[in-house]
Amino acid sequence: MQRTSDIGFSAPPINQEIAAHLLEHEVSAQVTRVNAGYRERTRATAATIERDLGAEVARRRGGSAAECTST
Repeated sequence: MQRTSDIGFSAPPINQEIAAHLLEHEVSAQVTRVNAGYRERTRATAATIERDLGAEVARRRGGSAAECTST
């Protein structure tokens, strides 16, 4: 849990409070949105590779962001 403190943090107290709130309440949702964006981009890239290169690609592999499997 993020706590505000004047020690070693030179931002004004209101900025500290805002940062603490964002870290405690908003970061998880933002990570979810970013991961969804990467998933969408990965799926679109995989579809383009399949469409344009098809049988020319012996194997495609990558991370698990879009639950892609080797083809």
